[in-house]
Amino acid sequence: MLTLQNAPLGTTAPSVQGGHWIRTNLGWRWCTGATFPSPGGDWNGDLIPPGEGFNVTIHPEAVDRDELGNWMHPALLPLFGDRENVPPAEWQAWRDAQNIETMTIAMELDLDETDPAYVRHFDKCQPGSVGWNPEPPGVQWRMLSLQDTEDGPVVTWYRHRDSPSQ
Repeated sequence: MLTLQNAPLGTTAPSVQGGHWIRTNLGWRWCTGATFPSPGGDWNGDLIPPGEGFNVTIHPEAVDRDELGNWMHPALLPLFGDRENVPPAEWQAWRDAQNIETMTIAMELDLDETDPAYVRHFDKCQPGSVGWNPEPPGVQWRMLSLQDTEDGPVVTWYRHRDSPSQ
């Protein structure tokens, strides 16, 4: 039987008033970003295993970057779980299910080499994306993630496929 204690990463715990918690390696993350030791008092008692019967429909979220300047949209948590990467076919299937297109931009290509955020990361070898404030490629684009990778920080933007080109 699935319990809060044995629930695998990516398990969803729905709230009675909408929203949900997602099991992460740090605890239970509320759909808007904060992580708690367990779901809150409005948890409806259900636990839904990863990939079963719960499809997160992506919508814009407030970006609350961590101390390294990174952020990930809560809708990505069930997809990634505790993995650093997902296979390309799985990534494409998730984007198709969400009806979104994505665009990824590297800090290294977005900033001038003299920009303080560039210098901090690439010249001073400090991790994260602190000081980089990338702009969306158009009005319909929303941030999906801002992460430091082996090749440097990248931002991934998304928009719904039915959005007008801008």
